[in-house]
Amino acid sequence: MDIIGLIEVLPKVIDFVLKLTLLGIAIFFGRIAISGWRTKLDFITRVMGTVILGFICFSVGLLLPFEFVPQIKFISEMLNSFIVAAFFYISLSLLSYKSKEGVTKKDIFSILNEIKFLKREVARINKALIDKGIQPKPLTISQVKEKLSNIFKKRYQILSSELKDDIWHLNVKSNSREYFIQLDAFSGDVLTFKKKGFDFSEIFDRLKKDKFFLAGSIMLVLFALFVFSLLTPENISRVSETFSFYGVVEKRTFGCLEPYDVLKMWNSNESVRAQVAYDVGKANSVIQSSEGGFSSPFLYDNQVIVSSNGTFALFMITDKKVNSLQDSLIALQSSLVSGKGKICSLRIDDYSLCGCVSLSDPRMAVEISSFLNSFKVMEGSQ
Repeated sequence: MDIIGLIEVLPKVIDFVLKLTLLGIAIFFGRIAISGWRTKLDFITRVMGTVILGFICFSVGLLLPFEFVPQIKFISEMLNSFIVAAFFYISLSLLSYKSKEGVTKKDIFSILNEIKFLKREVARINKALIDKGIQPKPLTISQVKEKLSNIFKKRYQILSSELKDDIWHLNVKSNSREYFIQLDAFSGDVLTFKKKGFDFSEIFDRLKKDKFFLAGSIMLVLFALFVFSLLTPENISRVSETFSFYGVVEKRTFGCLEPYDVLKMWNSNESVRAQVAYDVGKANSVIQSSEGGFSSPFLYDNQVIVSSNGTFALFMITDKKVNSLQDSLIALQSSLVSGKGKICSLRIDDYSLCGCVSLSDPRMAVEISSFLNSFKVMEGSQ
């Protein structure tokens, strides 16, 4: 492969590496967060929880305003994401906390010994009954219905019933709710009584009784409210740019050129620069309706690039309005430092927005530097 071919493939390689890096970072933070859950999780739940929580931690880390290392924005974002992961770790630990106070090894051994004693007694009773020709019979379905009538004061319906291992397994519907019930087949004692489906009352009961569960719930609610307060259009756009892997642009219209290609043509000696009158107001309106923020020409004095695909103009999106070339250059340099802002390409033949790319896109760094240097050369020659 020659040098030109390598250069053409390089952006795709960078994009693939960025995707793997982003996934790896998300999984790292997700593992920190999910490890706070104290009870055992099955493999699929743990993997899904790791990935989902990881991307939440990474996304919220981009929104937090803390700048630990202002000179290196990436480090600040990673530290912010770590804070979010630690927050999830603590919250999930509280939600899944179950007190084991008062239970000792001695208590466990005592319970096991009692179970062994009960098994021996049951075996002796069974033997005595068999010797006397007495065979215990399980409850009939009619007797089971009588037991259920004592449990449910209102009308009920048995959806399914099964006698297995000396236990009646029942699915019962009453008052529009379904219940799973297990009855001892001989005594009729209730062994299990569960409501099917999601039950808010159980959550409220646990909130009243479990202070750890209450603390974890409050932390998550406050976290959700805090994140909601950060969801400004600018922040949403910033996260969206990051998850589009640093500016991979979708070709929105057939024959369009993305900003990187247009700027590269502008900096190239072989490019066809021209000065064409077009409706700047209409162009700004098209871009702002799609991307938001403040749009202004990146190339002033109606400067455009003419190619076989059409005539293209470049625009810059910033968080502040600019009214002159000097203001535009200052805003560009400021945006490069902060990592905010975009450059968009517009085909002025039909005012089609071809795409916008983040200023943090590593491919743009060299071309933007060349663009700024051209103005320094012009100023020096004057």
